[in-house]
Amino acid sequence: MTNIAETLTAYSSLITATAALIGVVYAAFLARLMLRQLERNRELTQSTQNREFYSHYDNLRLNLERQIADLHLELTKSAKQFDNVNHLILDGQKRLTTFSPEVINPSSFLNSLSVSPDTLKLDRNMVFVLTPFHPSEHRTYSAIVESLSRYGIRVVRGDEEAATGDILSHILREMLSARLVIANISTRNSNVMYELGIAHALGKDVVMIANSEVDLPFDVNSRRILFYKDHEELVEKLQNELARKVFQKS
Repeated sequence: MTNIAETLTAYSSLITATAALIGVVYAAFLARLMLRQLERNRELTQSTQNREFYSHYDNLRLNLERQIADLHLELTKSAKQFDNVNHLILDGQKRLTTFSPEVINPSSFLNSLSVSPDTLKLDRNMVFVLTPFHPSEHRTYSAIVESLSRYGIRVVRGDEEAATGDILSHILREMLSARLVIANISTRNSNVMYELGIAHALGKDVVMIANSEVDLPFDVNSRRILFYKDHEELVEKLQNELARKVFQKS
């Protein structure tokens, strides 16, 4: 009898332990399901918040684009104002007197501006900067000068040297002579974008810089761009990504 009682007690303990183990496993299983559901709910909430944010962002961007367009129209109400805002674009267009249905030789554009690459010498220690001449961009230009001048690199922009004749011809000569072109595209300045298109068409090595919070046009967003948040970060990135990797190797 004693053996039977001990056996029953042992079986009872085993059943109790097994039930407890099953309970623990089941509780862990339920906890895991709950955690998964919580994670899915969190992801769903985050996704909803992201959609709401980007919807608000898109509306804000469109509103700002509209304001920029309105301001541009306000700045170009008269013929003189239009000329001042878009002077480089107009300089490039005014040489076009005929329209040809044939494929155009790219050099014809340079020839129309009396620019001959054969007469120019590449300056391996010069960088040409495409930037708005507005005072608000002076700090950005000074960051470029600060970061590169310590490596013996001469930084030039279109309005710093006296030029005779068309300013666009002068800019093209400087651009062709430069080892590298840096384009400040943060403000989407029309003249800078026009010069940038020319630089790409001429096959120049171009590095674009932009404030990290701007929304860039799709046709330049896929190219190499150095984003920066402030003066110090721009200096650091230009030194690390450009001066040391490009100019110190030459």
